[in-house]
Amino acid sequence: MTRHGMILCAMLLTLGCLSADKPASSNPCPDDSACLSAASTHERSLCLLNASLACSDKSYCDKIEEPRVEYQCRMRFGEYDIALCLELGDKASADECLLNGALRTKDTAFCWNMTVRDDAYMCVSKVAMTAKDRRLCNSVLKESPRDFCFAVADRDGRICGDIADSQLRDRCVDWIASDRVEAARQELPLPEYLN
Repeated sequence: MTRHGMILCAMLLTLGCLSADKPASSNPCPDDSACLSAASTHERSLCLLNASLACSDKSYCDKIEEPRVEYQCRMRFGEYDIALCLELGDKASADECLLNGALRTKDTAFCWNMTVRDDAYMCVSKVAMTAKDRRLCNSVLKESPRDFCFAVADRDGRICGDIADSQLRDRCVDWIASDRVEAARQELPLPEYLN
């Protein structure tokens, strides 16, 4: 049995998804009944999450009952869903999920589902900056946030100076400066002894 298989079996035993009386098969991936027989919704959800990760099988995610755990499972396989984000309950978790989805898919539709409009503007700006696509900023109707978005998407500090909102103007300068520092850090050649 592989190391992952042993870890999965230990987790499944702990969660009550497997019985110590029955020997584990050489296949570390349990069938659905192993996890679905767990006592609580939380235990079933964790068991299915762990099984999906250990087996690299996203089909386990479909059976997870808790939205937070299902989100974690789907995110591990690169699946992002606006409706699932909104089911997470609290605003902070939902907005984090929406931002992750927007950045991973470069789809600003995730941003527009945020509850606070200013958070949505920042989300669109982050996507535009990551995608290096200023056209995404056209969906921002408010002038200062739109100018902010154009500036960070283009990495053009001159646009920052034209932003009417002083806090947004300062944030714009900071974002562009930190982006340039990161870009320079990535372009630095490695010292000879590391080559």
